[in-house]
Amino acid sequence: MSFLVLVVAIPILLGFAISWIAGVIAAAAMVMLWDWMLGR
Repeated sequence: MSFLVLVVAIPILLGFAISWIAGVIAAAAMVMLWDWMLGR
C-alpha cells in the first residue's frame, strides 16, 4: 500500500518541484530582462 503511494506521489512531487523551479527561473529572467531594459 505505502509502496504504491510512493510510486504515485514521487513523480507528482517531482513534477511540481520542477515546474516550480522553472517558474522561479522564468520570473527571475523576466525581472532581470525588465531591469536591463529600464536601465539602458
